[in-house]
Amino acid sequence: MLEIVELRVIEKNAWRVFGSDEGISLGSIRKVQIPGSDPRMATIAQLQRELVEGGEQPLFSGWNIHRHYSAKELAEAELLTMWISAVFEPAGEETKTVYDETDACPLCGVGRRQVGDLSLDTRRIPKRADLAQTIANEVVFSPRLVALLTKEATTGVEFRSVRHRGKEVSEDWLQPVITSPSLDVVEPTQYGTNLFDHDPEGRFRCPLGHTLGLNLISELFLDRSTWAGEDFCATRQLVGVKRGLLRPRASLLISQRLYQLLKREKARGFKVEVAHLS
Repeated sequence: MLEIVELRVIEKNAWRVFGSDEGISLGSIRKVQIPGSDPRMATIAQLQRELVEGGEQPLFSGWNIHRHYSAKELAEAELLTMWISAVFEPAGEETKTVYDETDACPLCGVGRRQVGDLSLDTRRIPKRADLAQTIANEVVFSPRLVALLTKEATTGVEFRSVRHRGKEVSEDWLQPVITSPSLDVVEPTQYGTNLFDHDPEGRFRCPLGHTLGLNLISELFLDRSTWAGEDFCATRQLVGVKRGLLRPRASLLISQRLYQLLKREKARGFKVEVAHLS
């Protein structure tokens, strides 16, 4: 696996670490991609911390991690983390989806319950995608994908209606609901505010154990004994933050069987990473 770190570097600070010919200029920001093994990673982490603590503009304002796998690595994975790449807004709460937060954790927001059908502005969903989600992680599947999953007797998921702005039932989208038991996240999975800050103070960790951090930094490692072989599953421990329309979310996982099916049928709107069972 090749890990590439993408940084949105503040242009005026780029010279501190990077050469003038590194990256792509986006005006006041420079997009830089370097291997995760780059020896400058420690320098980047230290400089970012010093600038922030000194009240100055940071070295970088955004980041991402891209993991590139060989065909062999993907084919040998029993489970894969599914990242839905087709994202849209507005969120469901802005288009008449109702949530009951009576039993939700007062600290991190985990445990709220959707009341009735998911209601979205279905006109805003990317039309070329088979899987998509709102900025609040409300997921929808296309009828083509649902028909395929039903035909192949996919386990661990059921499907519910989606309404357009609380009115008519959509013929174009359905909501997947995970029905399989939750999987437990184990070490050495890493969470943090960014890839250099693993939040040692626990600002984004729920003291009750519901939420493990703001962002997932590493690949997922899972307790093998909590997986019974279902095609769709999700983690018990969540990632994210309670802020405005946002709530922490579970990480979605798919079996090798399902991955091969989605790849063969050219399903659109997602990417995967290898997950590890131990």
